[in-house]
Amino acid sequence: MPAKYVVVRGFEGKLDSICVFPASVMHSDMRVLGEIIGAGFVNCGICTGSSESLGVDSRPDDQELYDLWIRSSVMEVPVCRG
Repeated sequence: MPAKYVVVRGFEGKLDSICVFPASVMHSDMRVLGEIIGAGFVNCGICTGSSESLGVDSRPDDQELYDLWIRSSVMEVPVCRG
């Protein structure tokens, strides 16, 4: 099952952050984190899609943030089967 993610604009436009969470949580529940500038799904390490509840799409920059902060910190990558 894919996870969901949101990207929150950093303070004063600096250093955006990415938050990955279970698919059972609504994107809109993440509004408390701040201004959401990207959102979608993570499936097999790929950021795609959009959030209908927020009206926000996945962006190419989201994948870069995911690779930098999430993928690089994961010791073991799960096997994805299609």
